[in-house]
Amino acid sequence: MSKKTKKSRKISRVVLIVLCLVLVAVGMLYVFGPRKQVIDAVYQVTEIELPATLPWETPSEEGGQALARQPPSDSSQTASAVPNVSDEAPLPSRSQGNIASDESSVPVSGSFSRDTLPASLEIPLCRGNSQQDGTGSDHEIHRYAGFTLCYRESYEQPEWVAYEINREELNKVAERGDNFRADPSISTGSASLADYKGSGYDRGHLAPAADMAWSEETMSESFYMSNMSPQVPGFNRGIWKNLEEEVRNWVEAFDSVYIITGPILEKEQYPTIGENKVAVPEYYYKVLFAPTGAQGEPQMIGFILPNEKSDQSFYSYAVPVDQVEERTGLDFFHVLEDSQENLLEVEAQPEQWAQ
Repeated sequence: MSKKTKKSRKISRVVLIVLCLVLVAVGMLYVFGPRKQVIDAVYQVTEIELPATLPWETPSEEGGQALARQPPSDSSQTASAVPNVSDEAPLPSRSQGNIASDESSVPVSGSFSRDTLPASLEIPLCRGNSQQDGTGSDHEIHRYAGFTLCYRESYEQPEWVAYEINREELNKVAERGDNFRADPSISTGSASLADYKGSGYDRGHLAPAADMAWSEETMSESFYMSNMSPQVPGFNRGIWKNLEEEVRNWVEAFDSVYIITGPILEKEQYPTIGENKVAVPEYYYKVLFAPTGAQGEPQMIGFILPNEKSDQSFYSYAVPVDQVEERTGLDFFHVLEDSQENLLEVEAQPEQWAQ
């Protein structure tokens, strides 16, 4: 007998022994173990396609048809190791632009009700929130009848003014009185009328007087100098005014809108006006949240506009709320669940607002 023939027979015996051992093991597991998992594993290893039904599978009581088996998953997945808790595709990451980075987060669905939204939803998170009484710091928070603001003494103006306005509050009760005056509630003293006189800048409202016309008190308080910021006249009376008017149109359309607005104070030094050295900002922002938007779904948008006259539409300056947070250092709508907040803040989607 040749060496080649002997070698071939030796290999055949080894193969036969291995196959016998496999068959014995499979038989034992078939009798004593989870048969479906065993057969799945064997078919995976041998890469043989599973038949539509296996011998032990009987017609189901509900449909009258045999329960079809799925082909084995690819080798990158763990077969039968962990129960399948969801048939949905994996959630995209926040870097993909439409979901939170937290894997446990879920997308927002359905509109919010004003009655179920968190209290003080419009109040952003800033250093002033950590003060016990909201005074005596460079972030001094004050609440008024129609709005809340955080006053920055180092810039002599608020870094944010926040309020919610609903359709009912669009009913005009008070007339504009132009009662500009210093705010006595600011512990360090607010900017004064004299600071703006002859400066070439408007005393630009942050909470607009027209948004506060729903009562005499709210109208009057909107003229505190703590609610003002030096704005280029062409900006204040042009694109900024146009945006404020459009916000009221959105309130009429969506019933309720939460608004945070202010100057972007990202530098330590700015040109100043007046004895109190009121800083002249280079940019202003406005952040909006409609709990029930154009399609009955919640929507957010941000705007960053340069403090200059512009013939462009304010939509040209629409940005995601995330971008406003990066520029201002504020955290808007932080009391919402993270998954909700992140989903809404990551895209501007001006087309939702332009309808």
